[in-house]
Amino acid sequence: MVVVYRGKHCSICTRYLGELNGIAPKLRDLNVEIVALSADPEEKAAEHMKTVGPDYPVGYGLAVEDMKRLGLYVSDPRSPKETDRPFAEPGLFVVNGEGRLQIVDISNAPFARPALESLAKGIGFVKDNDYPIRGTHG
Repeated sequence: MVVVYRGKHCSICTRYLGELNGIAPKLRDLNVEIVALSADPEEKAAEHMKTVGPDYPVGYGLAVEDMKRLGLYVSDPRSPKETDRPFAEPGLFVVNGEGRLQIVDISNAPFARPALESLAKGIGFVKDNDYPIRGTHG
């Protein structure tokens, strides 16, 4: 599972990444590996992770081109006080055992993200019931 977060400037992201810490053992029981990433540079991401204390790898330096390739919404900072570079709005991707996207959630707002407890239950359902990838109609 890849969780794209907005960056250190986003307090909602900090809270969500903390919630991800709490649900990580349940996801690991489902054989789900977790990684989070943002456009923050290494120094800013490292500083932010001191607060979050993640129990999963965290990437940094996501380029605008990569954000677009992932289909993410990209925002410019509203002011220099917010941050100093374009950043991705939230996105979450669950890749199945075949390397295909099983679940995708992309938002254009910081407060619209999947509930992690529900997501974990859904992943369990997918695995237990050989549930197909949805939204594939031509």
